[in-house]
Amino acid sequence: MKNYVIVILLALLPAWTNAQKNKAREIAKAALQKMTDGKRITSFELEITYDLPGRNPVEFTQPNGFIMLIDSLMPTFPDSIQKVLRAKTNSLKASSYQTRIDMFKGQRNIILCDVSNEKSASITLKPDSLQSSTDTSRSISGVNKDMPFVKPYIQNPAYLLQLMVSDSTELHYSGMTVVDREENHIIQVKIDGKWVDTYIGSTSLLPSRIALQQVDEEVLVSHSPKRYKEFHVYSQYQRFGGILLPKSLEEISSRTYFTIRQRLNWVSVNAPLRDDAFKTGSGSK
Repeated sequence: MKNYVIVILLALLPAWTNAQKNKAREIAKAALQKMTDGKRITSFELEITYDLPGRNPVEFTQPNGFIMLIDSLMPTFPDSIQKVLRAKTNSLKASSYQTRIDMFKGQRNIILCDVSNEKSASITLKPDSLQSSTDTSRSISGVNKDMPFVKPYIQNPAYLLQLMVSDSTELHYSGMTVVDREENHIIQVKIDGKWVDTYIGSTSLLPSRIALQQVDEEVLVSHSPKRYKEFHVYSQYQRFGGILLPKSLEEISSRTYFTIRQRLNWVSVNAPLRDDAFKTGSGSK
């Protein structure tokens, strides 16, 4: 009897898997229609500037083993030692906060993407206070075989949905969860060999966040790579060039205490990009 049940379950598995894929794609199609009104994204240019960092939500923060150890031992220490340890911990957090501010102070990032021809460029402009100039670095993809196309889907959730509705994209429906008091569908999508958890509001049909599994290969303490999650949270949706896009993006890493807050300025959507947009090379100006 047990073997008979297993055979039935195995026979039903492909149909169930296919139904899950179809459900995920239908949700993605509905969300894409909501954001684009049926338009196809062919290109976009985006300028990113940075706000002050935010504090990581507790539910997104990966426990720090060393701090947990100190906290567990704290009641065993004399009051004077506890006071010193708390002061040092607060000083360390304040220093980390200032470091995060200095890291992105005055920085601008420009992303240009030619979706139709599968080319993208990422340009970073950062002030150099010592030389009173601006350092410029440029990363190009899709221009030749040595530079494969890197899809800038993290910053553009409408483009992400456009990738998701393609029949060749692998999808999996994972269930539902509540995000900011709205039930969200969770859809896993495989892009460039990596699974991305995409959260889409069941009522708003807007992507609220995505989550990526990352691996830190350069671990100082342990001998094995450390896995952590990276969240990208979208907010303040407005229409640009007829496409509904976020004006705010917050990056949250489960291994840090502070977030990276980005302001998204959509320079153009579905407009011709300048001729020199995908020239290779980097330097300072």
